[in-house]
Amino acid sequence: MKKVLTISILLLFGIPVAELAREEASYLLHTRTLKNASAQIIPDMTEDEVRELAGNPDSTKDAEQGESWYWSSDVHQGRLWGLLGLVWVKGHQTLAVKFDSRKRVVRIWGGVN
Repeated sequence: MKKVLTISILLLFGIPVAELAREEASYLLHTRTLKNASAQIIPDMTEDEVRELAGNPDSTKDAEQGESWYWSSDVHQGRLWGLLGLVWVKGHQTLAVKFDSRKRVVRIWGGVN
């Protein structure tokens, strides 16, 4: 009986704690990727070069003069963190890149919001 109780407690608390740790590690990795990409993206890079550094954007916006791509680590905080109300609004790494009609970088901005 003691063994069953111990295993039950481990499952009840261990699995959610492990998932919270996994989500946090994923968030921190995404944050570091955006920070590194921000430092490496330069004007005239192609969309493919930017995607290689920063990954796929979280959102995009089309305009007549080109397209803008946006990334924010806040959307990578994790579902369990959200369910527990442990997510926060400020302090996330962001990155935005504007491309011209040739699909080349013309502007980079972002930082910590």
